[in-house]
Amino acid sequence: MFHISTSPTGRTATSALTILAAIGASGMVAEVASAAVVEYELLDAVRTPNSTYAYLEGNWHDWSGETNWNGIGWADGVVDPPSGSDGPQRAFLNWDIDFDAGTITDARIKIRKNNTSQEYGIPGGAHVEFALITDDWSFAGGPKASPDPDGPDVGPSVLVTAPADLYFEADVTSLLQTWQANPTQYHGIRFYSTDSAGGVHGPMNPDSLQTGDLILTTAAIPEPASLGMLALGSGGILLSRRRRE
Repeated sequence: MFHISTSPTGRTATSALTILAAIGASGMVAEVASAAVVEYELLDAVRTPNSTYAYLEGNWHDWSGETNWNGIGWADGVVDPPSGSDGPQRAFLNWDIDFDAGTITDARIKIRKNNTSQEYGIPGGAHVEFALITDDWSFAGGPKASPDPDGPDVGPSVLVTAPADLYFEADVTSLLQTWQANPTQYHGIRFYSTDSAGGVHGPMNPDSLQTGDLILTTAAIPEPASLGMLALGSGGILLSRRRRE
């Protein structure tokens, strides 16, 4: 499911006239688009408490319905754990995104920390890596088989520095723009903290503000049903604009 809100893009009289002059008096319609903000709820979410053993059914957890907090990072909060560590806990997220809704100009994933400690949360200044998943996956489909131990493979990534706030929105714009350009090549986003325990609330925690939800801003193209026609001048030039809702 997703929720939509729109905010009309402002145009000055000068800029509108400039556009119309460029179009000419041919009767062509100029469409004034608005920025659309859409919040996508999770379609699928998995967490793996031991990435080294992610191929085991017992380490492939359905995260989408959980309300408690979980570590999505190094279990003991140590950046470089000793040899033999089970590796960082990880989360895999996916949404049912409409990539035809317009060009993505901004993309953010909601994150609600458990707290700001190194051992049980994400302190300010710690880092969280977000990466596009290249393997098709789902919770129902089960974990990726051995000998690949750490879950679905990933491609392009971004490293986000966490603020001190308990709630923040991680900027993943470049990843979603890459995904939009190759909609069948990627299958969601994996994330984990590279230098803390990565403690975050589960997606259904009542205090989580919906951890894992994706907020997309797109340069949307107005639909004909939502346009009003405004005639300007005597040359028959028309300017289409979105009605206020």
